[in-house]
Amino acid sequence: MTFLSSVKSQCLGDLDNSGNVNISDMMILVSSFGDTDCLCSADLSADGDVNISDILILAGVYGNECQEQELYGINVELISTIYTIIQNPETGFDSQTTITIQIAITAFGDDMGIAKNTNYSGFSNLVWLVVETGDGFMVSSMTSSADIANNAYQIQEGYTETFTFTSTLIPIEGGYFQVGLIQLMYRLPDGTEVYYPEGLLGEFVSPVIFLDPGDPEIIILGE
Repeated sequence: MTFLSSVKSQCLGDLDNSGNVNISDMMILVSSFGDTDCLCSADLSADGDVNISDILILAGVYGNECQEQELYGINVELISTIYTIIQNPETGFDSQTTITIQIAITAFGDDMGIAKNTNYSGFSNLVWLVVETGDGFMVSSMTSSADIANNAYQIQEGYTETFTFTSTLIPIEGGYFQVGLIQLMYRLPDGTEVYYPEGLLGEFVSPVIFLDPGDPEIIILGE
């Protein structure tokens, strides 16, 4: 039995989840080569770095076809990231950014409970600033289409529920900001609380946004 949230793929080296290990997987690994302190799928040796050891491992399984496995846990997919900026009508200067990250979570193997709190401690999820060159403060909340029981959103086995994280960011000093989902927790039927691997949360982020309280505007880096 494989914990779905503990591995991105059904077999070692299948980094793109295509069902086999091929040149596409090698390209993904090479693009991450040299990364350190890495919690990512390309770190096949699980030593924290993407290095020659990972290339040798991938070479050893190159061409393999993946076998069906019994999956147990959750799968998380990004639906959308929406962001808007509102100028404060009272001052004409202070700006406010609202960023919404919407994801779909599917339960496998059994019913799963998703944390419904958004704070720093205990059984909770956390949206926070992953890039911050200015200064400001943020308030986040989450909602879901799922029912609530035992202080958690419940997802029935084989079903998918939508979760929406909404963050309001008010800058005090201009700079670059990026908001991301940095912690996601779920509960197994026996009560065990599990962290969804941090290395698989990298896509659940907003663009990098430049905010200037005196001149509100969006600048998306790279465009």
